[in-house]
Amino acid sequence: MPWPPTIPRTFKATPPGSSELEFHGPYNKLLYSLFPTNSDFSIVPRYLESATLPSGDLVFSFTVFFPVANVDRPVLSLELTGARGVESALRRREADEHVRRRMHELRDQCPLPKLRAISAMGTKLSFYHVDAIDDDAKIIPLPAPARVDDSVPAQQWDCDVLDGVGEARLRKHLAGSSSTRSKSDNAAHKIAEIIGQLRSPNNSHPPHYFQYYNPGYSKSYSYQSLPRRGRSTDNPKGLLLTSHPSCGKSFPVDLWFSALPTSFKARKHYCELVLEYRFISLIDTLYEARCRILGLTAGIRGHVLPRRPCERGPGRHDGAIRRRNTVLTPTVQTSRPTTRRT
Repeated sequence: MPWPPTIPRTFKATPPGSSELEFHGPYNKLLYSLFPTNSDFSIVPRYLESATLPSGDLVFSFTVFFPVANVDRPVLSLELTGARGVESALRRREADEHVRRRMHELRDQCPLPKLRAISAMGTKLSFYHVDAIDDDAKIIPLPAPARVDDSVPAQQWDCDVLDGVGEARLRKHLAGSSSTRSKSDNAAHKIAEIIGQLRSPNNSHPPHYFQYYNPGYSKSYSYQSLPRRGRSTDNPKGLLLTSHPSCGKSFPVDLWFSALPTSFKARKHYCELVLEYRFISLIDTLYEARCRILGLTAGIRGHVLPRRPCERGPGRHDGAIRRRNTVLTPTVQTSRPTTRRT
Protein backbone atom coordinates (compact mmCIF):
# COMPACT_ATOMS: atom_id res chain seq x y z
CA MET A 1 0.00 0.00 0.00
CA PRO A 2 1.63 3.29 -1.08
CA TRP A 3 2.18 6.16 1.29
CA PRO A 4 -0.42 8.94 1.43
CA PRO A 5 0.62 11.75 -0.97
CA THR A 6 1.39 14.13 1.89
CA ILE A 7 4.21 11.96 3.28
CA PRO A 8 6.47 11.81 0.16
CA ARG A 9 5.77 15.50 -0.44
CA THR A 10 6.93 16.36 3.09
CA PHE A 11 10.15 14.37 2.70
CA LYS A 12 10.91 15.81 -0.75
CA ALA A 13 10.45 19.33 0.59
CA THR A 14 13.44 18.76 2.87
CA PRO A 15 16.67 20.01 1.20
CA PRO A 16 19.33 17.37 0.42
CA GLY A 17 21.96 16.97 3.10
CA SER A 18 19.77 18.52 5.79
CA SER A 19 20.44 17.97 9.46
CA GLU A 20 18.27 15.76 11.60
CA LEU A 21 16.32 18.85 12.74
CA GLU A 22 14.76 19.17 9.27
CA PHE A 23 13.43 15.60 9.42
CA HIS A 24 11.42 15.96 12.64
CA GLY A 25 8.22 16.90 10.81
CA PRO A 26 8.39 14.26 8.03
CA TYR A 27 9.04 11.37 10.41
CA ASN A 28 6.43 12.66 12.85
CA LYS A 29 3.84 12.59 10.03
CA LEU A 30 5.08 9.17 8.90
CA LEU A 31 4.74 7.60 12.34
CA TYR A 32 1.28 9.04 12.88
CA SER A 33 0.17 7.50 9.58
CA LEU A 34 1.35 4.12 10.87
CA PHE A 35 0.08 4.62 14.44
CA PRO A 36 -3.05 6.80 14.12
CA THR A 37 -4.16 9.13 16.87
CA ASN A 38 -7.40 7.19 17.37
CA SER A 39 -5.45 4.03 18.26
CA ASP A 40 -4.07 3.01 21.65
CA PHE A 41 -0.53 3.88 20.61
CA SER A 42 1.19 7.11 21.59
CA ILE A 43 4.28 8.68 20.00
CA VAL A 44 6.66 10.57 22.27
CA PRO A 45 9.43 12.67 20.63
CA ARG A 46 12.35 13.75 22.78
CA TYR A 47 16.02 14.64 22.78
CA LEU A 48 18.29 12.08 24.41
CA GLU A 49 21.86 12.47 25.54
CA SER A 50 24.19 10.10 23.75
CA ALA A 51 27.31 8.77 25.41
CA THR A 52 28.61 7.65 22.01
CA LEU A 53 28.46 11.02 20.23
CA PRO A 54 31.23 13.60 20.66
CA SER A 55 30.89 16.60 22.99
CA GLY A 56 27.68 15.27 24.51
CA ASP A 57 25.51 15.87 21.43
CA LEU A 58 21.80 15.17 21.66
CA VAL A 59 19.99 12.62 19.51
CA PHE A 60 16.35 13.11 18.53
CA SER A 61 14.30 10.01 19.24
CA PHE A 62 10.72 8.90 18.59
CA THR A 63 9.42 6.25 20.99
CA VAL A 64 6.12 4.49 20.34
CA PHE A 65 4.30 3.35 23.46
CA PHE A 66 1.39 0.97 23.98
CA PRO A 67 -0.68 1.03 27.21
CA VAL A 68 -0.63 -2.17 29.27
CA ALA A 69 -2.53 -2.09 32.58
CA ASN A 70 -2.73 1.72 32.35
CA VAL A 71 1.05 1.96 31.99
CA ASP A 72 2.66 2.99 28.68
CA ARG A 73 5.18 0.39 27.52
CA PRO A 74 7.65 0.96 24.64
CA VAL A 75 7.24 -1.14 21.49
CA LEU A 76 9.34 0.82 18.96
CA SER A 77 12.18 3.32 18.97
CA LEU A 78 13.29 5.47 16.02
CA GLU A 79 16.59 7.31 16.38
CA LEU A 80 17.06 10.17 13.93
CA THR A 81 20.37 11.38 12.46
CA GLY A 82 21.16 13.87 9.69
CA ALA A 83 21.21 12.80 6.04
CA ARG A 84 24.99 13.21 5.74
CA GLY A 85 25.59 10.68 8.50
CA VAL A 86 25.59 7.80 6.00
CA GLU A 87 28.73 9.19 4.38
CA SER A 88 30.68 9.27 7.66
CA ALA A 89 32.02 6.03 9.12
CA LEU A 90 32.27 7.66 12.54
CA ARG A 91 28.66 8.86 12.47
CA ARG A 92 27.46 5.42 11.37
CA ARG A 93 29.26 3.75 14.24
CA GLU A 94 28.00 6.32 16.74
CA ALA A 95 24.42 5.95 15.51
CA ASP A 96 24.65 2.16 15.65
CA GLU A 97 25.98 2.20 19.22
CA HIS A 98 23.32 4.69 20.31
CA VAL A 99 20.49 2.52 18.95
CA ARG A 100 21.85 -0.54 20.74
CA ARG A 101 22.21 1.36 23.99
CA ARG A 102 18.65 2.67 23.66
CA MET A 103 17.32 -0.85 23.03
CA HIS A 104 19.04 -2.12 26.17
CA GLU A 105 17.27 0.62 28.14
CA LEU A 106 13.80 -0.23 26.77
CA ARG A 107 14.13 -4.00 26.55
CA ASP A 108 12.81 -4.89 30.00
CA GLN A 109 9.77 -2.63 29.57
CA CYS A 110 8.65 -3.96 26.19
CA PRO A 111 5.36 -5.95 26.41
CA LEU A 112 5.93 -7.71 23.07
CA PRO A 113 8.08 -10.75 22.30
CA LYS A 114 10.43 -8.53 20.27
CA LEU A 115 11.54 -4.95 20.69
CA ARG A 116 12.14 -3.17 17.38
CA ALA A 117 14.17 -0.08 16.58
CA ILE A 118 15.05 1.99 13.53
CA SER A 119 18.08 4.12 12.81
CA ALA A 120 17.14 6.84 10.33
CA MET A 121 19.76 8.89 8.48
CA GLY A 122 17.78 11.21 6.29
CA THR A 123 15.52 8.91 4.29
CA LYS A 124 17.81 5.89 4.74
CA LEU A 125 16.76 3.32 7.34
CA SER A 126 18.46 0.50 9.23
CA PHE A 127 16.31 -2.00 11.14
CA TYR A 128 17.06 -3.61 14.51
CA HIS A 129 15.24 -6.11 16.69
CA VAL A 130 15.93 -8.13 19.83
CA ASP A 131 14.14 -10.85 21.75
CA ALA A 132 12.56 -9.13 24.76
CA ILE A 133 11.98 -12.41 26.64
CA ASP A 134 15.43 -14.00 26.47
CA ASP A 135 17.88 -11.89 28.46
CA ASP A 136 20.82 -13.51 26.66
CA ALA A 137 19.56 -12.75 23.16
CA LYS A 138 21.70 -10.53 20.95
CA ILE A 139 20.51 -7.49 19.05
CA ILE A 140 20.09 -8.18 15.33
CA PRO A 141 22.08 -7.25 13.29
CA LEU A 142 25.01 -8.29 15.40
CA PRO A 143 27.46 -5.52 16.27
CA ALA A 144 30.41 -5.19 13.96
CA PRO A 145 33.81 -6.16 15.40
CA ALA A 146 36.02 -3.30 16.45
CA ARG A 147 38.56 -2.57 13.74
CA VAL A 148 40.23 0.40 12.14
CA ASP A 149 38.29 0.41 8.86
CA ASP A 150 34.55 0.88 8.33
CA SER A 151 33.13 -1.15 11.24
CA VAL A 152 29.47 -0.42 10.39
CA PRO A 153 29.05 -0.60 6.60
CA ALA A 154 26.91 1.92 4.80
CA GLN A 155 24.95 -0.98 3.26
CA GLN A 156 23.26 -1.42 6.63
CA TRP A 157 21.19 1.70 5.75
CA ASP A 158 20.05 0.25 2.43
CA CYS A 159 16.34 0.99 2.83
CA ASP A 160 14.92 4.22 1.40
CA VAL A 161 11.62 5.18 2.96
CA LEU A 162 10.42 6.91 -0.23
CA ASP A 163 10.57 3.98 -2.69
CA GLY A 164 8.17 1.07 -2.83
CA VAL A 165 10.63 -1.55 -1.59
CA GLY A 166 11.61 0.58 1.39
CA GLU A 167 7.98 1.21 2.28
CA ALA A 168 7.23 -2.53 2.20
CA ARG A 169 10.25 -3.31 4.39
CA LEU A 170 9.26 -0.63 6.89
CA ARG A 171 5.68 -1.87 7.13
CA LYS A 172 6.90 -5.44 7.58
CA HIS A 173 9.30 -4.37 10.32
CA LEU A 174 6.53 -2.50 12.15
CA ALA A 175 3.98 -5.30 11.79
CA GLY A 176 5.04 -6.85 15.09
CA SER A 177 5.13 -3.52 16.90
CA SER A 178 1.61 -2.55 15.86
CA SER A 179 0.13 -5.83 17.14
CA THR A 180 -0.33 -6.76 20.75
CA ARG A 181 0.93 -9.90 22.43
CA SER A 182 -2.51 -11.49 22.21
CA LYS A 183 -2.06 -11.68 18.41
CA SER A 184 1.35 -13.30 18.53
CA ASP A 185 1.35 -15.58 21.56
CA ASN A 186 -0.21 -19.04 21.58
CA ALA A 187 -0.95 -18.85 25.30
CA ALA A 188 -2.87 -15.62 24.74
CA HIS A 189 -4.94 -17.32 22.04
CA LYS A 190 -5.96 -19.93 24.61
CA ILE A 191 -6.95 -17.18 27.02
CA ALA A 192 -9.00 -15.55 24.26
CA GLU A 193 -10.85 -18.85 23.77
CA ILE A 194 -11.57 -19.01 27.50
CA ILE A 195 -12.88 -15.45 27.38
CA GLY A 196 -15.23 -16.41 24.58
CA GLN A 197 -16.60 -19.25 26.69
CA LEU A 198 -17.02 -16.99 29.71
CA ARG A 199 -19.13 -14.59 27.67
CA SER A 200 -21.58 -17.32 26.69
CA PRO A 201 -24.96 -17.28 28.53
CA ASN A 202 -24.43 -20.74 30.01
CA ASN A 203 -21.33 -19.63 31.90
CA SER A 204 -22.37 -16.16 33.02
CA HIS A 205 -23.08 -17.10 36.64
CA PRO A 206 -20.53 -16.60 39.41
CA PRO A 207 -19.05 -19.81 40.82
CA HIS A 208 -20.64 -21.52 43.80
CA TYR A 209 -17.57 -20.55 45.78
CA PHE A 210 -18.72 -16.93 46.06
CA GLN A 211 -21.85 -17.90 47.98
CA TYR A 212 -19.64 -18.12 51.04
CA TYR A 213 -18.52 -14.53 50.68
CA ASN A 214 -19.91 -12.23 53.35
CA PRO A 215 -18.78 -8.59 53.24
CA GLY A 216 -19.77 -8.20 56.89
CA TYR A 217 -16.94 -10.45 58.06
CA SER A 218 -13.64 -9.01 59.01
CA LYS A 219 -10.78 -9.28 56.55
CA SER A 220 -8.85 -11.75 58.69
CA TYR A 221 -11.90 -13.99 59.05
CA SER A 222 -12.49 -13.88 55.30
CA TYR A 223 -8.88 -14.87 54.67
CA GLN A 224 -9.31 -17.76 57.10
CA SER A 225 -12.73 -19.07 56.11
CA LEU A 226 -12.98 -18.54 52.34
CA PRO A 227 -10.01 -20.68 51.29
CA ARG A 228 -11.14 -23.54 53.53
CA ARG A 229 -14.75 -23.50 52.43
CA GLY A 230 -13.75 -23.11 48.81
CA ARG A 231 -11.84 -26.39 48.80
CA SER A 232 -15.03 -28.39 48.63
CA THR A 233 -16.13 -26.82 45.32
CA ASP A 234 -15.15 -28.07 41.90
CA ASN A 235 -15.21 -24.63 40.28
CA PRO A 236 -11.91 -22.96 39.38
CA LYS A 237 -10.84 -20.33 41.88
CA GLY A 238 -8.82 -18.21 39.46
CA LEU A 239 -5.98 -17.99 36.98
CA LEU A 240 -2.28 -17.98 37.84
CA LEU A 241 -0.10 -16.89 34.91
CA THR A 242 3.66 -17.29 35.34
CA SER A 243 6.49 -16.45 32.98
CA HIS A 244 9.75 -14.56 32.75
CA PRO A 245 9.80 -10.99 34.09
CA SER A 246 8.63 -8.20 31.78
CA CYS A 247 7.41 -10.43 28.96
CA GLY A 248 3.81 -9.23 28.76
CA LYS A 249 1.81 -11.24 31.30
CA SER A 250 -0.22 -8.23 32.41
CA PHE A 251 -1.96 -7.68 29.08
CA PRO A 252 -3.66 -11.11 28.72
CA VAL A 253 -4.48 -11.14 32.44
CA ASP A 254 -6.14 -7.72 32.16
CA LEU A 255 -8.02 -8.92 29.09
CA TRP A 256 -9.21 -12.03 30.90
CA PHE A 257 -10.10 -10.07 34.03
CA SER A 258 -12.18 -7.45 32.20
CA ALA A 259 -14.22 -10.17 30.45
CA LEU A 260 -15.27 -12.01 33.62
CA PRO A 261 -19.06 -11.47 33.96
CA THR A 262 -19.08 -11.04 37.74
CA SER A 263 -18.33 -8.35 40.27
CA PHE A 264 -16.72 -10.85 42.68
CA LYS A 265 -13.28 -10.71 41.14
CA ALA A 266 -9.86 -9.41 42.02
CA ARG A 267 -6.46 -9.37 40.38
CA LYS A 268 -3.22 -9.34 42.28
CA HIS A 269 0.44 -9.09 41.46
CA TYR A 270 2.57 -12.07 42.43
CA CYS A 271 4.30 -10.15 45.22
CA GLU A 272 0.97 -9.15 46.75
CA LEU A 273 -0.31 -12.70 46.38
CA VAL A 274 2.71 -14.12 48.19
CA LEU A 275 2.22 -11.68 51.05
CA GLU A 276 -1.43 -12.73 51.39
CA TYR A 277 -0.49 -16.39 51.37
CA ARG A 278 1.98 -15.71 54.15
CA PHE A 279 -0.73 -13.86 56.05
CA ILE A 280 -3.10 -16.81 55.65
CA SER A 281 -0.35 -19.13 56.87
CA LEU A 282 0.11 -16.89 59.91
CA ILE A 283 -3.64 -16.96 60.59
CA ASP A 284 -3.61 -20.77 60.41
CA THR A 285 -0.67 -20.92 62.78
CA LEU A 286 -2.41 -18.64 65.28
CA TYR A 287 -5.60 -20.66 64.89
CA GLU A 288 -3.83 -23.92 65.70
CA ALA A 289 -2.10 -22.30 68.67
CA ARG A 290 -5.47 -21.09 69.96
CA CYS A 291 -6.87 -24.59 69.62
CA ARG A 292 -4.00 -26.00 71.65
CA ILE A 293 -4.54 -23.42 74.38
CA LEU A 294 -8.25 -24.19 74.52
CA GLY A 295 -7.60 -27.91 74.56
CA LEU A 296 -9.05 -28.49 71.11
CA THR A 297 -7.66 -30.15 68.00
CA ALA A 298 -7.81 -28.38 64.64
CA GLY A 299 -9.38 -30.71 62.09
CA ILE A 300 -9.74 -30.70 58.35
CA ARG A 301 -11.40 -27.70 56.64
CA GLY A 302 -11.61 -25.73 59.84
CA HIS A 303 -13.70 -28.23 61.87
CA VAL A 304 -12.79 -28.47 65.54
CA LEU A 305 -12.50 -31.89 67.11
CA PRO A 306 -12.85 -32.29 70.91
CA ARG A 307 -9.70 -33.11 72.76
CA ARG A 308 -9.63 -35.77 75.46
CA PRO A 309 -9.99 -34.29 78.97
CA CYS A 310 -6.86 -34.00 81.02
CA GLU A 311 -6.42 -36.90 83.43
CA ARG A 312 -4.10 -35.08 85.78
CA GLY A 313 -4.90 -33.30 89.01
CA PRO A 314 -6.79 -30.04 89.16
CA GLY A 315 -3.87 -27.69 88.64
CA ARG A 316 -4.43 -24.10 87.76
CA HIS A 317 -3.89 -24.54 84.03
CA ASP A 318 -5.60 -27.93 83.96
CA GLY A 319 -8.63 -26.50 85.69
CA ALA A 320 -8.85 -23.70 83.16
CA ILE A 321 -8.60 -26.18 80.32
CA ARG A 322 -11.25 -28.41 81.91
CA ARG A 323 -13.63 -25.51 82.48
CA ARG A 324 -13.28 -24.36 78.90
CA ASN A 325 -13.78 -27.91 77.71
CA THR A 326 -17.00 -28.02 79.66
CA VAL A 327 -18.27 -24.99 77.77
CA LEU A 328 -17.09 -25.92 74.27
CA THR A 329 -17.46 -29.68 74.40
CA PRO A 330 -20.27 -31.06 76.58
CA THR A 331 -19.33 -34.24 78.41
CA VAL A 332 -21.66 -37.05 79.52
CA GLN A 333 -21.36 -37.92 83.22
CA THR A 334 -22.36 -41.37 84.45
CA SER A 335 -23.86 -41.73 87.94
CA ARG A 336 -22.06 -44.09 90.29
CA PRO A 337 -24.03 -46.41 92.63
CA THR A 338 -24.00 -45.26 96.24
CA THR A 339 -24.41 -47.38 99.42
CA ARG A 340 -26.41 -46.17 102.42
CA ARG A 341 -25.11 -46.82 105.88
CA THR A 342 -27.46 -48.23 108.37
